[in-house]
Amino acid sequence: MLFLLAGALALLGQSSPFVRTAVAPHYPPIAVSARVCGEVLVLVKIDERGDVTLASTKSGPAMLLTATESAAKLWKFEPSTDREREVQLSFKYVLLAEVEYTDFEVKFFPPYQVAVEVHPAKPYVSDGTQAKSGRWPRSR
Repeated sequence: MLFLLAGALALLGQSSPFVRTAVAPHYPPIAVSARVCGEVLVLVKIDERGDVTLASTKSGPAMLLTATESAAKLWKFEPSTDREREVQLSFKYVLLAEVEYTDFEVKFFPPYQVAVEVHPAKPYVSDGTQAKSGRWPRSR
């Protein structure tokens, strides 16, 4: 019982690393086209200067992993006298209703969450009425 109390007090004394710079990932266009969305969890290791030394994805859709890891590596944290710290970052990719032109919004939720919301552009569909001047070559 005393061991649990000492462990809880030690955790209370530790503060979470403060974020100085948070970078949102780009929503990969191929993932938007494929209608892939979801949450990607990334474990980052932070050195005493506050730089991310390693970012490894823990879960999430495969099409979103590379963009997420690349963004996570660019995060900066407050320097610390601690040796190496670890933090789990959460990146949520959300697809909204289609609109005329692609529109996106990034939301940061302290301390370690980012949401990338995209309104994908409606696909161009032609009924052929505008292409009257061009003709397909006839097969003989």
